[in-house]
Amino acid sequence: MTLQLLQEIDRFDLRWTCDDCVHLGEGPTGAFCNHGWPGLSRRGASPLRPGDALVFCKEFEGY
Repeated sequence: MTLQLLQEIDRFDLRWTCDDCVHLGEGPTGAFCNHGWPGLSRRGASPLRPGDALVFCKEFEGY
């Protein structure tokens, strides 16, 4: 993660977390991925910083 990428995420309002994905479902036991991916990427995570690693889901589709 570079400072330039952080600036572009903010500048272009880029979306890349499970909370912004159309495949995120809500059920009686909480949130889940409709494709069965384990873990929900950065839900409730702290703000990004230079040097952080990002994990992108190949199934992501934003609203």
